[in-house]
Amino acid sequence: MPKAPELNAEERERLFRIIEATLKIRKRHHFYSLVQMELQGLLPHEILICGLSDIDGRGLGMHSFSSVQDFTAEHFDRVTHPEEGIISHIIGLWQKSGHPCLFEQRREASFPVDRRLLGKDSILQDSGLKNIAAHGVTHTNGAVLGFFSFSRVSEPLGMRHHYLLEILVPHLYTALIRVLSKETASAKKIPMGKTNLTAREKEVLKHLNEGLSNSAIAEKLQVSPLTVKNHVQKILYKLQANNRAHAITLAMRCGLLQ
Repeated sequence: MPKAPELNAEERERLFRIIEATLKIRKRHHFYSLVQMELQGLLPHEILICGLSDIDGRGLGMHSFSSVQDFTAEHFDRVTHPEEGIISHIIGLWQKSGHPCLFEQRREASFPVDRRLLGKDSILQDSGLKNIAAHGVTHTNGAVLGFFSFSRVSEPLGMRHHYLLEILVPHLYTALIRVLSKETASAKKIPMGKTNLTAREKEVLKHLNEGLSNSAIAEKLQVSPLTVKNHVQKILYKLQANNRAHAITLAMRCGLLQ
């Protein structure tokens, strides 16, 4: 394996600030701010998708941190689908290698860019993510604890990104786990039956828990995707949730989902 790249003084200082900042993160918007500001100086990207192991160990709960408008909830649902989504494919490849994985299209591969997702009709191109730099954290028994996928990185991927992922991902994982633990604790404060969700909103919530997209829910309920989107927004507001995944966690904690 090639020698790890050297960071200049400014990059080393920024790396130290990021690691130090992860120790202080307590809320989701703190994590979002770190990703959208300081982290962009080292790893410029548009979309971060994180998968964290569920409490019961049944799978990974997916979370997205992005400021781009063209990456919608439906895009997120598609790329994180547990069987057909590109993130699941990449997690599988990462588990086999145990090292950060870099994927690009329209470029000749140079170490350690992985060519297994390249091609005219590849799943990477179809996803709209353009490129991916990903790494994760595992338990001592080999189970995946967390996975972080940075997409639409605005520079050619290479050994520098491989090196940064190995350093940063464990710290980002610890920070995000801390955030989610606090969110889970806050969910317990929502009294049973005090959410004021309508029957239709509860039905939409049930389908969200099944992993359905807005379009799929609309088809099931025979309404428009816009109507479903409005229901989802009301659910988030009433549950005081930051996103769909957070809403599902809160709903489970207060007995809305069995």
